[in-house]
Amino acid sequence: MAHLSFLRDDLNEAETGDVAADERRPATETLAIFALEAALSPAQRRRIAVDPAFALIVQVPAADWVEPVRDACTRFAEWGFVAARSGASRSEDRPDRGNDRVASSLSRGDRVLGVSQSPARFLPSALLAAADLHVRLPGATDAVVARVVQAATGRRPKLPPGIARGLDFFEVAAAVRGATAQACVARLAAAARSKATADPSVGSAADFATLVGYGEAHAWGTRLLDDLATWRTTGEPAFHRLDRHVALSSAPGLG
Repeated sequence: MAHLSFLRDDLNEAETGDVAADERRPATETLAIFALEAALSPAQRRRIAVDPAFALIVQVPAADWVEPVRDACTRFAEWGFVAARSGASRSEDRPDRGNDRVASSLSRGDRVLGVSQSPARFLPSALLAAADLHVRLPGATDAVVARVVQAATGRRPKLPPGIARGLDFFEVAAAVRGATAQACVARLAAAARSKATADPSVGSAADFATLVGYGEAHAWGTRLLDDLATWRTTGEPAFHRLDRHVALSSAPGLG
């Protein structure tokens, strides 16, 4: 039985009125749901919910989104097998793990779900090959954050551009609380400012998937990492065919 009705359209982007108190929902519940809605068309949602033996891959912005998005996906469809992998387990989060369960579930007519920030590195290779739909989540965009704040406070906020840029899933969710939308916006802005302040005592490199602000360069790097992971596992495509060359440029003085 599908649970597509959980993905409601009562908080669409055009809405500016109040949300009744008994319909308000916490950010931990809505952030992943609204990000999914932003990535999926209504037709895709219906297909996932009603088609048997459907194989779905959701690529999330970073590792901290994996579990919330997995939970969100289980709200609108039932899955025979779910692989939610962030790379935390070196022994299990590998392309050669879980392929038997993917094949078994799909052959029985069950749905299969894969959630990861790097599907080619961490999800079963059989799922990548069989996927009916590969969705890349946009993360906490301004439109998504506005809906989350409205669902939590009852009022749609006015947001400065990129209000949640650099914040992870739980930092956004923790900032959206209280009775007013303005207070949520102020907390989000403060959290973003604190993340933008460099700490010279921190010397460890950030996970590439969590980097923000690099536009097409980050997209290219993500594709290269995914292609390298696939090449290491399968030997395909041939190494010399990998898109591993890039030219970077900027205005004078910007490095």
